[in-house]
Amino acid sequence: MRILLLISVTLFITTFSQAQTRLQFCVQVDKDGNCLNPAKEFGISADGGTLSFMVRNDKGLNDTLIRYKIYFLDENGNEKLARTINQPTKNDWSFAWQDVVFYDAGTYKVKAYGVRNRQEDFLYSEIIKVYVR
Repeated sequence: MRILLLISVTLFITTFSQAQTRLQFCVQVDKDGNCLNPAKEFGISADGGTLSFMVRNDKGLNDTLIRYKIYFLDENGNEKLARTINQPTKNDWSFAWQDVVFYDAGTYKVKAYGVRNRQEDFLYSEIIKVYVR
């Protein structure tokens, strides 16, 4: 019974701390950590375009890196891993951002993971649509 209670408390704490983390997409992040022109749809040129991924947790990221896994979603919603980007962070940071270049239009699912001591923990996921203008 104690093991079940301990597992339940651990899952609650993990879920609560992950719920504090947000992932946003924007055209730029300013020096104060504000995501400028956040959106879930972005137009890029035929030569590609750069978007910023921003992860924020006001209580601190507490990870040594953020791993972004970017999946292309096909017309049936199936995920195909397009690429993985690792972004080094510091334990006391409350936000971090990564500029990412997109060359292809489509619908993508971005999953953010916090990594510490080689342990990957899911933080947040969000869908973004990219179209050619």
